[in-house]
Amino acid sequence: WGAGQERAFVALKCLVTSNHVMRPAVYDGRPFRVTSDASKVGFGAVLEQEYESATSDSKS
Repeated sequence: WGAGQERAFVALKCLVTSNHVMRPAVYDGRPFRVTSDASKVGFGAVLEQEYESATSDSKS
């Protein structure tokens, strides 16, 4: 893992957490779904609505 990979990772992270991808939850009657995953070194979770991702969180 070098400087080029780190730059690409940071750029991708900025894109997937931008306002175009991440939005506030919409309380319009559509159900929410929580998906999670965990391992010995970290965890992740996503709060979704149909066809839209509302928020996500992860830690490692």
